[in-house]
Amino acid sequence: MKISAFKTGLVPASARKTVKFRLAAKIALGKASQEKGNLNIIFMNSREMRSLNKEFLGHDYDTDVISFPYDEKPAFGDVFISVAQARRQASEMGHSLLREILTLIVHGVLHLRGYRDDKPALKKKMFKEQDRLLNLL
Repeated sequence: MKISAFKTGLVPASARKTVKFRLAAKIALGKASQEKGNLNIIFMNSREMRSLNKEFLGHDYDTDVISFPYDEKPAFGDVFISVAQARRQASEMGHSLLREILTLIVHGVLHLRGYRDDKPALKKKMFKEQDRLLNLL
């Protein structure tokens, strides 16, 4: 799997660790990381993320992460991350921006793998797997 990160210049230098970004994605991909395909991690500002969220999901607000799987084979997909929202969440959670970005990468990739968080039981399962994977970093 080819894992690429785009618009990393939006991420402050202290958190701009592209090797860790790729490692987080690879860990979250699991066995799929050995398959052919592309996984793109794209960083966005608030305006861009709000526009993407509104156009594709009908929500008129900035959000932390949105994932879009590829329909064709070889697959994988794109993970869009709002740097501004990641900053807010890192501050609220009391951890670094890098940790929040890694969390969002794992979360976005889990969505691409089919995990859902729209119901309490599914959310619990997804977050348990997310925590397990983050502990491997």
